[in-house]
Amino acid sequence: SDWTQRMVNDYIYNLERNLHEVSDGASLATVLQQSMYCGQSLGRVGADFRARLVPIFSSAIQTLFKRALEASGDKFKSMLEEYRWTSLSSYQNEPEFRAGQAKSSKSGHAAQAQPPSAESADDPLSPPTELLDYLPLAVFLNGILWALNELRICCPVALAKSLSSALERTLSEAIGALVHAGEKAIHEIEQHQKTSGGGGGGGGGTSGGTMGAEDDALR
Repeated sequence: SDWTQRMVNDYIYNLERNLHEVSDGASLATVLQQSMYCGQSLGRVGADFRARLVPIFSSAIQTLFKRALEASGDKFKSMLEEYRWTSLSSYQNEPEFRAGQAKSSKSGHAAQAQPPSAESADDPLSPPTELLDYLPLAVFLNGILWALNELRICCPVALAKSLSSALERTLSEAIGALVHAGEKAIHEIEQHQKTSGGGGGGGGGTSGGTMGAEDDALR
């Protein structure tokens, strides 16, 4: 009837208008479940509107995922601007470094890596603990995992291509920002060497010092 059609249109209108206020995947999945149940129930009287829900929720899911990726990328870039890159020599002076290696402070021998724990060996998808040495990368990884976790409950197969493209763009931008930060760190090291007069030594020492500084900056 006309009344039923008007009520369905009002429901769809309010859904489109207010769905953007849902800020997490679990709540979005709950709204989707209730809406589908409502449409199924009205199908008994010929007013099934579930087909009209697909583009609405697809757009909301896509927006939610891209918003999470954007927040993660922006946080990563801002942390790179403030992050102080630590040279490898400072790690070598610590009793333990790299979370899985040990090194004697008196001897000059190379550090021996400890065997991986049973937990990490059983879970190949577990992020490497070395990321904890680089806080911006660890925070960025957590942001990406959080964005993907939002899709765990409700993710239409039709969005696979567009969401994959959004993730690739975010990773590409993060790589560009990381390269820029590395180049900036190398430039600062070179400027510091010039002003401190560290390049006045032997040719071999200068070359080795520069290469070591570049290696530390890129770590």
